[in-house]
Amino acid sequence: ARGLGYYTGPVFETQLLDLPEIGSVFSGGRYDGLIGRFADYSPPATGASVGVDRLFKALETLELIPRQPTVTQVLVAVLDKSLGQEYTTITQELRRAGINATVYLGDKGLKEQIGYAAKMEIPVMVVIGSEEVEGKIVKIKDMRAHSQESVPRAEIVQYIQQVLGRV
Repeated sequence: ARGLGYYTGPVFETQLLDLPEIGSVFSGGRYDGLIGRFADYSPPATGASVGVDRLFKALETLELIPRQPTVTQVLVAVLDKSLGQEYTTITQELRRAGINATVYLGDKGLKEQIGYAAKMEIPVMVVIGSEEVEGKIVKIKDMRAHSQESVPRAEIVQYIQQVLGRV
């Protein structure tokens, strides 16, 4: 049991009958002397805490709430750190067009970035490295259709809008 050393009255722990393995989701009790350990006064006190993470996990497990995918629509993959400004510029262009876009912030290779996009249910990826910059193209991965197209850099916004079904 939690903190029996400081509780001075009733103690409670709440578990979900359908998922007891999650453990306590709401707990608390009376602890009159606890505040006095940290302050010059000792008022009577009670308190409780809610295990928000556990509750959400339970709600998802019991399928009582719909799974909310990320709001990100486009993930800009990072292949070459020296192209950081280009990645930022692309992201800003997409955002100005009302497309939720973000640059990958991890330190992984392309395969892992694709895996991340799939796991997060991000529908589109922009892949651009030094060869693409030189050729003034970008590669657009439609994660839902499992396809990839090379698109002129100047047409990135319009193409992604088509992939997202916005035009």
